Amino acid sequence: MGSYLSDLFSLGIVLYEMATGWNPYQGDSNVETLDRIIRHEVLPPSQFNPAISAGFESLVLQMLEKDPLLRPTASEVYLRLVRLSEEVGEVPSSIAVDDCLADAKLTRHTVGRDTQLSELHEALRRAAAGQGGMVCLAGEAAANKPRFGPLMGPGVMQ
Repeated sequence: MGSYLSDLFSLGIVLYEMATGWNPYQGDSNVETLDRIIRHEVLPPSQFNPAISAGFESLVLQMLEKDPLLRPTASEVYLRLVRLSEEVGEVPSSIAVDDCLADAKLTRHTVGRDTQLSELHEALRRAAAGQGGMVCLAGEAAANKPRFGPLMGPGVMQ
């Protein structure tokens, strides 16, 4: 069963892939991928992208530790990412989120989901303002829940 520790591991894979263009464990089959997760150490991301800072590389490698107890907590990940973004002068702001939402071009449509979409937009604004919260999407199988991501605006699902 998954926990926040496996979520941090998964986020580490996403950050690694975003920074390098490579999945650190990708195999030719699901079995090979699982074997790589269990048995192989990942290469430092800077081997694929020399522009990666030592601080970012250290964080990602810690998130990919085999022993879940050696991984940073979610709070530590958040604080380190904020510090790293401050170092490069790119701290996210609610203004950027509002611009993203204002520029969203809706190419897909939902029927009868305007209330839920408004709630998602408001949750995103609260998150950008530093207010915690959680949004759960529930519904029948094949009820197009994944369509909400692109409707939130460019960059939200990336």
